[in-house]
Amino acid sequence: MDIAMGHLNPEEIFAVQALAAMWRLGAGRRDSANGSSGNEDSHSEEEKQNDEYSGGSTSSDDIQPDNAEVPIGEGNAKVPLRILKGADYTMYTKVTRKLLQAVFTRKTLATHSLTGKPSPAFLNRPPKKLLDPLIVDDIVRYVCRRCNVAPNLVRTAITRKCTDEAKLYQKRRRLRRLARQRRNIENIPPPQP
Repeated sequence: MDIAMGHLNPEEIFAVQALAAMWRLGAGRRDSANGSSGNEDSHSEEEKQNDEYSGGSTSSDDIQPDNAEVPIGEGNAKVPLRILKGADYTMYTKVTRKLLQAVFTRKTLATHSLTGKPSPAFLNRPPKKLLDPLIVDDIVRYVCRRCNVAPNLVRTAITRKCTDEAKLYQKRRRLRRLARQRRNIENIPPPQP
């Protein structure tokens, strides 16, 4: 292989080699079907992106639909392929938030925190539960690698997302409670003379 891969781990090297082999095989099949010589690289950018997100599959016949779940990081977190394709990797906060919403429910994000420790600002409140550390580590590693940012920035984005979801969750609960009270008031019969 012509690419120097000193900065990749063995799994990534294997995945790159498998993708290169798939591209060569796929180009040969398409070129022979189109009647061309097979010397030119006829892959579209979209096909290369699909291969990149395919989770290291070596079979070119495995075309994954956009709603297929793809493992990220160590494989503890699985995310729909469409989210990985549609992500803007120039903005790590957006990518982090999208991945968190794909993996966790909104209620989980609202009722859990990154550390599971009590907030120093609200010592009278009980601590929130801890988000699954394996899944969080997968998200942090993936975003750090794809967006080229430090892990502490990604963890800060996770903390902010949990805080924002907690605020929205409290607001929705208050609105539901008010709506329930209004319904009860409307259902009271008028006083009789």
